[in-house]
Amino acid sequence: MDKRELKIKKVKIKEILRQQGRTQKWLAEQTGYTNVYINMLANKKSLPSLPVAYRVSEALGVKISEIWVWENKTPLIESIRKFFK
Repeated sequence: MDKRELKIKKVKIKEILRQQGRTQKWLAEQTGYTNVYINMLANKKSLPSLPVAYRVSEALGVKISEIWVWENKTPLIESIRKFFK
């Protein structure tokens, strides 16, 4: 698969946490990931695997598609979006 197909346009972790009055540290505790890793996800420094994206979305109580906005529409991304809607 061409890596260009998986480009993230926007990550809304910080925005969602701010709306919920929570912190990245809280999210790290809820998911079992480190603060550093959560920060990397929030700042588009790391592309999450599907299980990671699912765990983060579950902790925040939102759909995966509400956290990560993908730049390119590919069959894989569209399938994932449909599955989690």
